[in-house]
Amino acid sequence: MTDIGNRESMYSDSMSSESAVPATGQWLYILGRKETWLMILGRIAWLVYLAADIGCIAGGYLSGVLIKRGSTPAQSRIWVMTLAAVLLPLSPLINSASSPLMAVGIAAVAAFAHLAWQISLSTLIVDIYPKPMVGTVFGLVAAGSGLGGMISTNLVGRAVTYYSYVPIFVVMGCLHPLAYLMLRGLRKSKP
Repeated sequence: MTDIGNRESMYSDSMSSESAVPATGQWLYILGRKETWLMILGRIAWLVYLAADIGCIAGGYLSGVLIKRGSTPAQSRIWVMTLAAVLLPLSPLINSASSPLMAVGIAAVAAFAHLAWQISLSTLIVDIYPKPMVGTVFGLVAAGSGLGGMISTNLVGRAVTYYSYVPIFVVMGCLHPLAYLMLRGLRKSKP
């Protein structure tokens, strides 16, 4: 359960899913370009951050409920990550939102799902690795997150400069499902 494949899985999952983080703030910019929406967005944009906070709490709470119903801790975290990976492909719909409230609602769902994912990934490490390895694995996850953030910042800049924000949102919608598939595929044994 603590072989190299598991550590590589956590590293690559972190790098893949964290790559979406620098671009998540871009939704406000793209929507603010529709000048009639700017004032409305100013009043309701806080809902995205509230949804992110709720995602942090809900990710842990839902795992706890699943554990009480008989799931192992690791299985419960993976189930929450599955739910997040299913919700995040909705994020590209921000580009086609017909109202500011719909756009903020989609962004809020994405923020909720991302933070539920993040909480579950962080806790999964504690669930499946022995105490002496937890610090090392968290270090690898942090390195993956940092590397993913550095790479995506450059790629986001290039995509926006030469194309538009649309490809960014499409890629963001695919990263968590990709990371989920890598988590399931790279792990040698089930928790």
